[in-house]
Amino acid sequence: PKPLLLPRGTTVQELAEIIHRELAKNMKYAKVWGSSVKIQGQRVGPEFILSDGDLVEIKD
Repeated sequence: PKPLLLPRGTTVQELAEIIHRELAKNMKYAKVWGSSVKIQGQRVGPEFILSDGDLVEIKD
């Protein structure tokens, strides 16, 4: 995986759209590791706002 630089306030849905339109369309949820979640690997929805340094795994 390669890192992506995203603007502040980017959502998981917007990240999925940047990667591939079909991924965004078929996304069920994402798992996030980083400072924006209480539990590492927390399952989040498409409207979740990412923070600097977050690692995201998108599930479709």
